[in-house]
Formats: sequence, C-alpha cells, structure tokens
Amino acid sequence: MRHILLLIALLLLPLTASTQPSFLGIHPFPKAVFARASSFQIASGTALVVPDAQSPEAARAAALLVAQTRELCGVDLVVTPESQHGGAPAIVMAQLGVSATLDARIRAAMPPGETLPPAGGYVLDVSDRGVLVGATDIEGLFSAVSTLRALTGGTGSVAGAHVWDWPDYPVRWVFNMQNLRGADAIGRLRSILDTMSRYKLNAIQQNDFKYSVLSMQPSWYFDSVRAYRGLSEARGIGIVPGVMGIGYSEGLLWHDPNLAEGMPATARYVIEADTARLVPDARVALPNGGFESVDGNGRFTGWSYYDESTISVDRSIVHSGSASARCSNFSGVNSRFIRGVGCRPNSAYVLTAWLRTEQLAGGELRLLAIGTDTAGGSRVLAHTAFGMSGTSNGWRQVQVAFNTLEYRQMNLYVGLWSGGTGTFWVDDFEIRDHGLANVLRRSGTPLHVRSASATTEYREGIDFAPVVDPAMTSGIYPWHQPPTFRRLAGGALRNGDSIDISFFHPVTTYGNEDGIGQNMVCLSADTLYTLMRDQVETLDSLYEPAAWLMQHDEIRVLNRDSACLARAMTPAELLADNVTRSAAIIESIDPAARVFTWSDMFDSLHNAVDDYFLVNGDLRGIWSRIPSSITIGNWNSGRMRGSLDFFSRLGFEQIAAPYYDERGTRNIRAWRLALETTPGATGMLYTTWVGDYSFLRPFAYYAWGAGPSMSHTPLDTMVLLRPVLDSVRIEATVRADPYDNADAITSVVAHLDFGSTTEDVTLTPGPGGVHTGWSREIARDGFRYSITARNAQGLARTTPTYVIARATPTGAVDEAATLALAPVVRPNPLAGRGTISFVAPASGRWTLTIVDALGRVARTVEGTAQAAEHVSVPLDGATLARGAYRCELRAGGLRTIIGFVAG
Repeated sequence: MRHILLLIALLLLPLTASTQPSFLGIHPFPKAVFARASSFQIASGTALVVPDAQSPEAARAAALLVAQTRELCGVDLVVTPESQHGGAPAIVMAQLGVSATLDARIRAAMPPGETLPPAGGYVLDVSDRGVLVGATDIEGLFSAVSTLRALTGGTGSVAGAHVWDWPDYPVRWVFNMQNLRGADAIGRLRSILDTMSRYKLNAIQQNDFKYSVLSMQPSWYFDSVRAYRGLSEARGIGIVPGVMGIGYSEGLLWHDPNLAEGMPATARYVIEADTARLVPDARVALPNGGFESVDGNGRFTGWSYYDESTISVDRSIVHSGSASARCSNFSGVNSRFIRGVGCRPNSAYVLTAWLRTEQLAGGELRLLAIGTDTAGGSRVLAHTAFGMSGTSNGWRQVQVAFNTLEYRQMNLYVGLWSGGTGTFWVDDFEIRDHGLANVLRRSGTPLHVRSASATTEYREGIDFAPVVDPAMTSGIYPWHQPPTFRRLAGGALRNGDSIDISFFHPVTTYGNEDGIGQNMVCLSADTLYTLMRDQVETLDSLYEPAAWLMQHDEIRVLNRDSACLARAMTPAELLADNVTRSAAIIESIDPAARVFTWSDMFDSLHNAVDDYFLVNGDLRGIWSRIPSSITIGNWNSGRMRGSLDFFSRLGFEQIAAPYYDERGTRNIRAWRLALETTPGATGMLYTTWVGDYSFLRPFAYYAWGAGPSMSHTPLDTMVLLRPVLDSVRIEATVRADPYDNADAITSVVAHLDFGSTTEDVTLTPGPGGVHTGWSREIARDGFRYSITARNAQGLARTTPTYVIARATPTGAVDEAATLALAPVVRPNPLAGRGTISFVAPASGRWTLTIVDALGRVARTVEGTAQAAEHVSVPLDGATLARGAYRCELRAGGLRTIIGFVAG
C-alpha cells in the first residue's frame, strides 16, 4: 500500500524537480512544519508583495527581508504594493487583517483545520509559485523573516516548506551593559542584535551608566543612541532601558554624592595649631600587623588565630621591615589571619593591607570585619570583592572602610577563603580611624561638634570652618585622607580642646582593592525622585520603549541616616514606598508601558529578610506592599521552584533570568522547565554580567518553544477513496532536546476525533529509534486529528488539528465524519477535460471555488443537493493557465480544500 505522504505530494503540488528541504535549519524549531515537494527561486526583480497600506513597522520588516536576501544571494527584491503586482511568482508578506486579498491567499495555503497562530506567530508557505507569509502581528513578521533566512540558499533557492509557528513566551530578552561611549559600541551591539534577530529574540534589556547622567553627555553620545535605536528597530527588536539604580546607585549619586545613604559615626579629635588631629582608637591596634614578631617555634605572635598549615614566615619577599606572611598549599582550605579587638560602637574605621600574588587561582582574597556581641550574635561589617590578578607583579595595597554599628567587639581578618593554587603574601595589615573622609552634608545627615564632656556644642561657620570633603566629587567613595577640620578665630574652640565630631558617611559594599564598589542612595532624599523622573523622561524621548526595568537590586544599606529614621518606617515600608513612587513615575510618563523589576529584594526566600547586610531592620512583608502590576524578574536560582511559587501565589507575573555566565545550558534549561508549571510566567531574560553571548542559540530554543521538535505532513487535504486505500498512515519525525543528552521522546500520540467519538492512539517508533520516525496505521473513516509528542523532561508539543475526509462507494455520508465532502479532481494534473467530484450532503447548497496560486478566483460553481449524493462538476483544463490551483468546497457549514495542477 502506498503511503499517504506520497499521494499528498502528487495531488497538491506542481510536478517540478524537488529540492532537499532545509527546514531542519530553522532555529528555534517551529511548532509545526512539513516539506513541500518544490522550491521557489528568487531572481533579480522578484516582487515582494505587501499591502497597499502598511505600518512603518511592517515596512521595516519588509526592508529587513530585502537586505537579508541581498546578503544571502546577492539579489534585490522589488517591494511592490499589492495593487501594482501583475501576478508573477512572488513573495507575499502581510500582517493578517490588513489586506483582505492577501489574507485570502495566505489562508488558502493553510491546510484545513490549521488555525491562525497566537500572538507573535506566523504562517509561511513556500512552493514553486511563491512564498506566502502571514503574521498575526508585527513581531510575527520579523520572526517569519528569520525563518526565511534559514530556508534560503546562496543561489536564491527557498526550500519548499509549510511552517506554522509562534513563541511560547512574549518576553525573550537579552541583558546588555554596553557602554555607548565605548570604542566600537555600535559594532558590538550590531553583532548582538543580528544574533538575536536570527534566533527570534525580541528585546534587549539595555543598561548603560550614562542613562543616569544623560545631561552630562556630549552630543556624539546621542548619535550613538540614535544609531542603536535604528539598528534595533530595523530588526524588530525592542529596547528595554534599565533605570532607577536603587541598590547600585553610583549613577544617581554622580549628580550629588551627598545623596548616599549615611551611616552615623563619632570620632574624637584634639585641636592643635588651629586644626583638629584625629585621636586614634587604641583598642583596635594590631600588635603584629607587620608580621615581624615570630616566636621560637616560627609562629607569628599577636594573632587570635591563623591557618598555620598554609602560612609561613618569608624574609626574602617583604613590603616593609624584615618579614612577611607567605601563604601557599591551601587547595580547598582557608589561609587567613584573625584578630579580635575592642571598638567604639557607631564608629568608622578603614582596614588596609599589602598583598602580593603569584599564579594565584581560585578562592577569594578578602579583608573582613565581623562585629560580635556577648549573646553570641554577629554581623559582617565589611564586604570586599577584590579583583587582583593571579600574578600581581609586585605589592598592591587593598582597603575597605566600614562602620561598627552597635558593636563593641569585632574580629578582623585578612587572607584567602577556599583557596585554589598558587601563592600570596601579606604584609602591613593595619586598621585606622576613618575620620571625616567622604563626610555627607545634607539635611538628613547632620554634623555635630561637641566638647568631649558633651556640655558644649560648637557652631559651623562661627566656631569652625564649614566641613566639606573636596575629594568627594562622584558617586564612588574610596577612603582617602580626610579633609582638615579648622577652628575659626573668634570662635569658642581653643587649641588643646578635645572634641567629638558626629557625622554620617557612606559605606561601600563589595568594594574592590581600591575601595570602589556598590553604594546606596538615600530613599528619603526628595532630590532622588526629581533625578529619576528626569532620567525616565529623557530615555522615553530617546527610545520610546514599551517596557522598563527598574533596577531595585541587592539594596544592602538602608534606614541608617536621620532622613530615613525620622520617617519612623520599617525598611520594608521605606522600600515599598520607593518602588511604588518609582513605578508611578514611569506610568505617568508612559501609561501603556510595562514595568519590570528584579526579584531579590521582594523575595522571602532571597533578600527580603530581617537585618539583610547593613539594612537597619526588617524587609519581610514588602512583597504585599508593592504594586502587583509590576512584573518580577526572578533570578533566585538557588531556590528557583520555591521563589517562582512564592510570587505566583501573590499574583505577580514573572520572567526568569537564566544563564548568569554558567557555561553550558543547565541553568537555562532548569529555569525553562520550572516556568512550565508557573502561573503568570511570561518569558526569560538571558543574563550575562561579562558580556558572554555564546549561548544565545540554546537560550532562544528554550525561550521560544522547548520540548519535542516535530515535523509532520498533514493528511488534511487528501481525498481517500475506499477502493484505493482502506486505511491512512499517520507519520511524524520527532526529535528530543538537542541541548540535553539525557532527554528522549517518551511518547507520540495521535488524538482522533470522529465527531461522535474520540480516540487516542500511540504511534510506534520506527527503525531510527525513539528519537526520529513514529507512525501508526488508522483504519477508520473521516476524522480530525492532532499529534502530541512528549519528552523525558515532561514537556509536550502538539500540532494543529487537521482534517481527513473520505468518500464511500454508495455515496452515503458518514455521519461520524466532520468533513465527509471528499472532493477529488480527475485527472490530476489536469491537461484537458476532467471533473471535480464530491459527496454533497442532503438538502443543502454547495459552493465550489477554484483559486490560483495568487489568490485570484478562476471559477465558481454553485448548486443544491436534494439528497446525499455524488456530484460531478465538469472542468476544462484548457481554460486554466498552467500552474497550481486550490479547490475550496463549502457545503452544509463544512469546508474542505484540495489542490490540483493545470497544464
């Protein structure tokens, strides 16, 4: 018995030489695809037919196809409005609903039962008469252009195929931090955008420090912005600006460094020669920070503890003095010095040390201060993220400034945690009082100068000169020599007086070796909201984005200065108020825009906890205080399932933020599989901090449509006469996840609908094994069917529903068949006289319409059947131009389509 696929090729397609189908090169793989038996040849002057009236966005999609065709095969398409097209073979591309004529042509290429795909989707049909593209929206047009790229060869031959496709998720974004003032910034962005376009990724989430300081940029910066926008629009890719750096606030603080969240501190000074000298705190002195003192057993003295197995004395490589500490042989263990000291509460200090490295790999070099209390509690006070190279080529000083908070005791550390290989040296480990370096001056951070006895308060500008740190000129705060405090002649201060200066200073978290790291803006500074509104207004005029990402992320210092404390709010209330006001700024400027934010500060399983880092108080409960209209960008990989469920229960939409520079696809796949069972999941954001875009291809696979990849030629247009065939064979080629070696196809099931009954039948794997061919013989009359394939990951993919009709020898209509009209053209190809015959239903009108490949009606015949009967309509092939035709039959509310060839 002949397979049904061969008969479909004979009945539906022109009998021209076939080409090897290349739809396997489409990536991500379509939801439904099958090969046509003939290809379309693009030649010079081939028309690209578009609606007479189309939007600027649709015109850009057409322009992209023109540019792509020129690039691939050196041929220029001629963009032609539909009313000016003469009917030659062409590429037709339209957003459905714009042109009734083009819609009819596109729908005629769809097998009966195949519906229009959802948002972002498209239908693409390639035969020797042309290419038909119909998209549900503008995004679908651009995605279809991407698919055409995979089907088009260098000679201009477009492989015959029918594609029905749409994305699982509307959000398929890529994170980027390109500096638009950097060398060849536009070139690098063009490369990323080209890759995104090829893989149907639809927006780039753009983060540039300059977005916070746009008023300070030269005119040529905005030339880059315009070029960037042009590149993205030409590819149908949106730009989602990252704004409102709450957490990493250096851009906002660049406008006014005094807006940083302040930590209260008090320092003792003595007035000498009209200036104040900082009195060092003797309790924090390190007795052997220079590593000069060694006992008779070769052990360093003066330390509470150190990792002796990895540390030894070195008298040949030193920074100063005659000895240093050499650290090696620490594979998998720590190599640290620890000293417990007393301290003043609410005081600022700075730790420094000299380090040298040689072929150091693995582990983390740190300076660390941990406050301890008598009840056994503790809190990390200093956080570093040194970026020293594996071989430093000499000594390098490192530093970290911190505040003691309420603690009177602390442990100080220097060394390596979880070591790898190599060697490092430590010398001159010191702690000193911080002083007035980076002193904050605004209403929320008051400065007070009092006598040591606290009986007298001195007046700024009368008793002492105004205090300001001239070195504090930007949004970064490395420790440096503090400004000089000066008494004023005629004031109450005298030389010899001891004074206590209370002030506020910023604290940098995760600072590098120079003390430059993350700094937090004060949420209670009114100027902050003016700055954020200016930022959003300017970016809105530059990009007109459809979405924004608020950068509320890892907010590690909060509710410490007087401005925040005066509001008598918890950290949860303070931050929720800021989030609500921030979202309102965006919505007031662009009411239609979608607002996103990172997840961590609102996640009970992540950073929304009590006493997070240096936050003063509790962040728990914030999740019920922020607007539920905000979409959460969830990056809690460590507790993925619980975090997704947490926000789903609260009613938030979510996107996942996978990759995070984890080489390979494991993290991306894990997020996609978790999203599968997450209500309100809307997509994924490829997130890289180091600019690694080498995994965009697999990311696109998971973001667009993970699960089994299936190709199946539908049986919907085949006329099955019982004397010819007594059964049909349903076949599908199914492939497992190409990025998961553990994946396999576990089942392929055909869902059969006979009208009054339904049945599921399992297809059987062929000789190629469970990863490839599946088939099943179906010995039944007309029915509808779809196919579902499942894989070991638990994902399923289902084809559209197709329709099979079959005639019977008696002419009686099978009541179980949904479309038992069963038209057939004899002979086919039709060179001379022939017939179109079918089974007409009882007591009903029927209409037969013959349409050519360009959608033009060649003939229409109508009639009425008095009873269920065979109807035969004569047809003269000589009256039809050579080519492919479609015959559409409507009767009794039913519709079926077959194809035939004239000539």
